[in-house]
Amino acid sequence: MLGQSPGLEHYYPHEAANFRDCDVAVKIIQKHASEKELQMFLHEIDMMKTLGFNEHLVNMLGCSTQSAKRSCLVLEYCANRDLKSYILRRRSDLDQKFQSRSIDEQIDCTKEFLHFAWQIYG
Repeated sequence: MLGQSPGLEHYYPHEAANFRDCDVAVKIIQKHASEKELQMFLHEIDMMKTLGFNEHLVNMLGCSTQSAKRSCLVLEYCANRDLKSYILRRRSDLDQKFQSRSIDEQIDCTKEFLHFAWQIYG
């Protein structure tokens, strides 16, 4: 995406500066989606509009709903995919580092891991 996000620029101008000339993810509805899937997709867009900008969520940068079957949702790009997949990929690395730490560092690491778990499942 080049330039500022039109959605953030219009509704959240202070946050829009963070999303200038950045990679984005585009979510589209499949051509052969059922009416229920289409309604769920449009509901997701409406929910993201309602939520607005939040630094702890993947934010909507824009959307197009002019044609229901060609609707799309433009989101922040997450290079590490979702948090759960990221932690699972790094699990062995975290296990090795955990064993070599002091008890205080292990407690801090455990607190951080529990915070991640809470975000995934909470």
